[in-house]
Amino acid sequence: MSYNIDGATVNWPGGGGGATMLYYDQGMFEEVNYMTSAIPAEVMVGGVSINMVTKDAGNKWRGDARYNFSSGCLEQPTAAGQRATVGCLETDNVGSGIDDGTLPTTFLGNPTKTTWDFNLAGGGAIVTDRLWVNGSIRRWIVDKLVAARNANGTQAIDDNTLKNYSGKGVYSQSPNQKVMFSYNCRLARTDQSRLVDAGQVHRRPQAAGVRVGVQPDEGTDQLLLSTRHAGHGGAHGRRDAE
Repeated sequence: MSYNIDGATVNWPGGGGGATMLYYDQGMFEEVNYMTSAIPAEVMVGGVSINMVTKDAGNKWRGDARYNFSSGCLEQPTAAGQRATVGCLETDNVGSGIDDGTLPTTFLGNPTKTTWDFNLAGGGAIVTDRLWVNGSIRRWIVDKLVAARNANGTQAIDDNTLKNYSGKGVYSQSPNQKVMFSYNCRLARTDQSRLVDAGQVHRRPQAAGVRVGVQPDEGTDQLLLSTRHAGHGGAHGRRDAE
């Protein structure tokens, strides 16, 4: 599996190299291309190749916003031994599965408590026909129960809060020369209350970013030279909090 942004590889070298380091902000991309066969020579690994094409700003300033929200009306257990009661947007076959013996009596399930996603994007020209910028901001939350119990016997919850910040600048020196730089950053916090003392959580702050640069395209009717550079980095921490 190969992940690319504007043709530059952004694969994370860990885990065999077939993954990317962060969840991306969909508001930053104009389209996503998938190649499964006849993959060009510049793709250095086999398998599916994914190329995420960033949006380009124009001379007019434009923007868009997206939002979705879902609450499963979940009643989170508050006492040891209780099981979550799902509500309006989820069905529950755990109880019947335990009763008829198809599921073990200790089975908990992992229903979703809350999920929402907000994405704001826009861009335009700083200098008409010469310099353009665009960017996107995303904040999203996924809170769900997990198949584990806290030290006090209640079912644990996995709280995920993620933020994405993306930006891109394009400078055109001439119709045949263009320089582009983009940056994608994700900040995440995961609060996991399982396997710790009651009232405490493992708080895991995470940060990761991907930088992509395209040098000037030098071209004539017969020749085009285009070079790309990409880099990424990340940090993963942990601390216990009340």
